[in-house]
Amino acid sequence: MTFRHEPGTGPALVCVHGSADNHHVYDRLLDAMQGRERYAVNLPGRAGTDGPALGTAAEMEAFLSRFLESEVKGEYAVVGHSLGAAIPPVPPGLYAQGADPGLIADASKHRELTPIETGCNDWKAADSFDRMQDLANIQVPALIVAGTEDALTPAKYAQYLAAQIPDNELHILAGAGHMLVMECAAEIAALITGRL
Repeated sequence: MTFRHEPGTGPALVCVHGSADNHHVYDRLLDAMQGRERYAVNLPGRAGTDGPALGTAAEMEAFLSRFLESEVKGEYAVVGHSLGAAIPPVPPGLYAQGADPGLIADASKHRELTPIETGCNDWKAADSFDRMQDLANIQVPALIVAGTEDALTPAKYAQYLAAQIPDNELHILAGAGHMLVMECAAEIAALITGRL
């Protein structure tokens, strides 16, 4: 199992990447949160984590539960980025218009650590995942962040989550695309810090 761990104070952040990606998608966010304990986890089948790629969201949830039990001590908050990130060419809405070309190049280089077959399994898991009927039962505070320019997960879905989850804080970031955990790392770090 491979993951990035930075020591610090709690509650710890445990970051889980989206489809066809790996823990590097969180490099900028973790760097922006100095002083807080933080993890960025690789799901199996990518960037040094052994095992076949997981085929369902339930399998991914079980993997994350095992990780939390074995690695994380004390209180934690889970930060999840989509279950979908694309392999170049970059589709519209993945990054903000005028995004730093260096950021996109870094993301593309890191994404190459995830085999195409693993990305396909991730997309299938995302396609079959549906827990909408469970949203009202969520009993933990939720920070919901979306970008106005996200074509993969439009802001209307974040607004729907906010209308359904009892204890939430919603932020729609103007101009942000789907990869907002990379592009808006400092802003998201401030939102997380303000919520914990």
